[in-house]
Amino acid sequence: MKLVHVLLVAAMAVGLYAKDAAPNPVAAKAKAMVAESKKVIKSITPKDLMALIKAEKDFVLIDVREPGEVAAGKIDALGYKDIPAGLVPFKTKAIKTDKKIVIYCKVGGRGALATKMMQDLGFTNVFNLEGGIKGWLKAGYPVENALGSLVIGK
Repeated sequence: MKLVHVLLVAAMAVGLYAKDAAPNPVAAKAKAMVAESKKVIKSITPKDLMALIKAEKDFVLIDVREPGEVAAGKIDALGYKDIPAGLVPFKTKAIKTDKKIVIYCKVGGRGALATKMMQDLGFTNVFNLEGGIKGWLKAGYPVENALGSLVIGK
């Protein structure tokens, strides 16, 4: 009974602390940066990206998620590259600045920042996948991983 009381008091304290905790200024700034980036970049829908893939158009698909996220599943396309967001300016030197590029992440935030960074570096035909890989999956499109092709959603 004493243990239950201690746990209840601890849970209440955590709840009060979380409720009264000050907002995280770094997270707020990052969210604002994503919102500002989305105002000045071009985006592409999952449907339009699938059309590009099916047509085997010549473009580069850049996954800016971390390696563990990529291992869980990726969008399969001929021009696929996995480049973590922080390495984008250093690992894209060989790509022509007018080449069509589609960037994606988990939900669109890192993709938006990477797309803006690519624009700032002089790339002129770069797009962010709306909703990231989650939007892709929600639209019913497949991802590839070590188990093969998987469809989650719809």
